[in-house]
Amino acid sequence: MQPEWVIGLTWSHAMFIIVLEALMKKKLFVVSDIHSFYTPLKKALDEKGFDPNNENHWFIVCGDCYDRGDESEEVLHFLMSLERKVLVKGNHDILLEECCMREYPEWHDGSNGTKKTIKDIGGAGLGRPFDE
Repeated sequence: MQPEWVIGLTWSHAMFIIVLEALMKKKLFVVSDIHSFYTPLKKALDEKGFDPNNENHWFIVCGDCYDRGDESEEVLHFLMSLERKVLVKGNHDILLEECCMREYPEWHDGSNGTKKTIKDIGGAGLGRPFDE
């Protein structure tokens, strides 16, 4: 039998709500638009008491981890090190993924920072040279 608050929702919605309900007992650190700026992110998390070793602390990104800043590699390593995280793809994350999948940059990858991000995290050898 479903709880009252599930009435009228599809099962997939109910599962989503249950997951959120479980997460609500935790301390959520929610950010967006990191854009490869690791130092300000880390400073803000430290000021708010984020502890990656605390099993009640969850890190949630609402998109745009990369592009623009100079600390793409640091952001990548930080995100990979976290056990409790939720990463939602933003438009810049999608552009980065698309560029890696096609293995060469297009014109817009220079202006939006995707090309620089790939070079910064060591992917300059993908397909056509990224310094063209």
